Amino acid sequence: MQSNYTTNRGLPWEPETLKQWVEEHAGPFKWKGYEGQARCRLPSHDGQDQNPSFSFNAKKGTGHCFACHAAGEGISVKEMAAALGVEPPPMKQIDPAPPARRIVATYDYMDATGNLLHQSCRFKPKGFSQRRPDGKGGWIWNLQSVKSVPYRLPELLQALAQGEPVFIVEGEKDADRLHELNLPATTNSGGAGKWTNEHSKHFPAGAMVIILPDNDEPGRKHAQAVARSLHGRGCVVKVMKLPDLPPKGDVSDWLAAGHTKEDLLEQIKSATEWAPEAAPSSSSVVPENDEFTEWRKLYGKGYTVDENGGICYEKVTNDGTVWVQMANFAPRIVSEVTKDDGEGRALFFEIDAVSKGGRMLPPLLVSVLKYITMNWVVEGWGSQAVITFGSTIKDRLRYVLQLTGSHAEHKTIFTHTGWRKTSEGWIFLHGGGAIGAAGVAVELPAGLSRYSLPESPDRERAIEAAKTALLLLECGPGAVTFPVWALAFLAPLVEPLKQAGYSPNFVLWLVGPTMAGKSTFSGLVTSFFGGSGSGDNAPASFRDTGNSSDVKAFTLKDLLLWVDDFHPCGSPKERQRMVTTAEIILGGYGDRMGRGRLTSDVQLRQDKIPRGLCLVTGEDLPELSQSRLARLFAVELKSGDMDFAKITRAQEQTDLLPVCMAAYIDWLRPQIDQLAEEFRKAYPAIRSSFSDVGAYGRIPSNAAWLMIGAEAALQYMTEIGAMSIDQAEEYRAGFRQTLQVLAVEQGRRVAEDSPSVKFTSALRELVATGRCIVREIDDGRTFSAEPGTDLIGWQDEAWLYLLPDTIYKAVVQFFNGQGLCFPVAAKTLWKHLDAAGVIRAGEDSRTELKRIQGKRYRVLTIRRSIIIDE
Repeated sequence: MQSNYTTNRGLPWEPETLKQWVEEHAGPFKWKGYEGQARCRLPSHDGQDQNPSFSFNAKKGTGHCFACHAAGEGISVKEMAAALGVEPPPMKQIDPAPPARRIVATYDYMDATGNLLHQSCRFKPKGFSQRRPDGKGGWIWNLQSVKSVPYRLPELLQALAQGEPVFIVEGEKDADRLHELNLPATTNSGGAGKWTNEHSKHFPAGAMVIILPDNDEPGRKHAQAVARSLHGRGCVVKVMKLPDLPPKGDVSDWLAAGHTKEDLLEQIKSATEWAPEAAPSSSSVVPENDEFTEWRKLYGKGYTVDENGGICYEKVTNDGTVWVQMANFAPRIVSEVTKDDGEGRALFFEIDAVSKGGRMLPPLLVSVLKYITMNWVVEGWGSQAVITFGSTIKDRLRYVLQLTGSHAEHKTIFTHTGWRKTSEGWIFLHGGGAIGAAGVAVELPAGLSRYSLPESPDRERAIEAAKTALLLLECGPGAVTFPVWALAFLAPLVEPLKQAGYSPNFVLWLVGPTMAGKSTFSGLVTSFFGGSGSGDNAPASFRDTGNSSDVKAFTLKDLLLWVDDFHPCGSPKERQRMVTTAEIILGGYGDRMGRGRLTSDVQLRQDKIPRGLCLVTGEDLPELSQSRLARLFAVELKSGDMDFAKITRAQEQTDLLPVCMAAYIDWLRPQIDQLAEEFRKAYPAIRSSFSDVGAYGRIPSNAAWLMIGAEAALQYMTEIGAMSIDQAEEYRAGFRQTLQVLAVEQGRRVAEDSPSVKFTSALRELVATGRCIVREIDDGRTFSAEPGTDLIGWQDEAWLYLLPDTIYKAVVQFFNGQGLCFPVAAKTLWKHLDAAGVIRAGEDSRTELKRIQGKRYRVLTIRRSIIIDE
């Protein structure tokens, strides 16, 4: 029999198999996902590989050495095995697929307007499966992201609107059978036990519903569950047991046995309306001493806990006083919890309960808004916690539960990091508590728990940690390591800079090719704030949702958020999504603004404004407007820049980096108010020092903030004795020179991204390649543009006279063809061209009226030498 093999894009190996094989025969590798890098061991390599030159992609099954394959396509797995003299990895054989079942019936589930949502398929041999359209004429065999609706929903809604009784059965076959009799009927997909409140929401209050259960235990339980759900919506419900129905029989069987539509309708007349079971009551005697004695003391007069652990209220009847059970458990408020995010507070109740046999139900944290509804009981404790039916039971239970709050502990949980001022001074919050105070509770969202710092160390260990921090500056060129390192030490200064009126509002963008080490170094730097120092698990990425990114940026106050993996490639939709995310990040950190979203009741939601700093890593800079681009400070990393041997040594001491940051923060703590005043006076001068070297706009501010971060770190390390004054001055000069060079480069980059430069560069290329034609002004011959070309104007020896709408359209199409957007509208572009001295503007307009070959045209006049090379 022919073997079948699992494949990955045509490869007969799984990626994990390839990783293990190449690690064994050509390792060790450093992996980032399925991309690995190691020293080249191929015989073709000239001499011993001193640096990791060989990369391997376990998804593609290809290797590449920058020395061996400098001009080639790399090497395949089989070629690599032959070169190394080993066997290729074993191919994974799988069992042949079983013969496909045959579909014998399909049942369409439609939305209210008749659009197909999914199908229930009946197979032979017997079985059911669900599938949904894939939008391409095929099917996806699951119901992920598909909302649950009743079967035959359009017909159901029509019948309900006309006030007709509606039947609910167990199975699509039965519903179809009743429709054949002109009786509106429905069901749910998946069989018994799968009816939910989502199905019931289509039934209005007052609707008459007849439930026909199958004659077995699952059918009867299903009918009761459906009845409870619909009764809760105010429907009139009848659960009808059909006479003479065989075991496991259904309504179709009943009709097939000779019964008629009229017989069925006659049965309905005699059926009684369904009602929930009455609340159970016990005798008026409650045990005095049992496992619930202490619980009874929690509740006020008129309430108690019965011998089964259920909370009861006292009811006076004609026959005397009885205890009526409200729930089969007895709850209490253990504590009142205030969650403080630094901008507002939210109150929660921590609630647990006791139930039958003294068994405890686990504690739940319930917001005050959810507390009112009492829906948290089933959400948190499931079917084991049952509230008795009754119109006032939930209100009574909520009331008596709140009475237990007088015994509750009160505590505060902070849900952010960074500085907070208390009655005893400033403290710094992190995932493990606070620097400057004991017993502080901090709770961070999932994915941010790594932001946890140790206690501030003694002086000897602080010096050791500071010297480890300085090793990071030697891991690559200063143009890369200096600004990223300074950013880490700037983060805890955001609060005093904000108080001074100079809140840092930029993003540091580390850009470089894959495998160059940008993620590895960024992971190392962010380990100042906790974590492993690995470059494989950034706390945020461009794959995050907008809400997730907002929460992380808001939560990490006075700390550094690393956002990884900006690579605008792939489909235009994916590229635009990444660029949009980049705009949101730059807008959030660059303007300290949120996204201005609405709540469900159309009220403005409190914005979650970023409160720390942001480091982005990616393979490119985003194509954005000039103003957005000025909000980032770009640092370019090239292949071969990073010293991986030194990075490895630093990674071996990663545990000392959060120790260094904890000591640095503890050193800052008594100075926060003083620093705010110092920054208020010193910042303008620091910024001016970067304006003097030719940088402009926001760029001197960005460089000044990084210099402040570096200055603070160097001063701290000098004061604790980790470096001499001369060493600090040498570092200080290096930081200043590096930041000045980067500021000038960033200024040039922003200038080149101006609309006027983009326009003239595009127009030069369009004219040079013949896609846009500029005719001689005195050429009176008839002109017919060839396909793919546009006549955009005329020229004489000194000037071009261009048709404004035509050239703007041509330039916009030029950018669109590259998957980019031109940043400004036409009128705004003319303003930029005028300000840049590109056009000759008229007295009252930036365009001129020009008579050309007997006709008057409104033209944009541009000096010829700007667009056409002489």
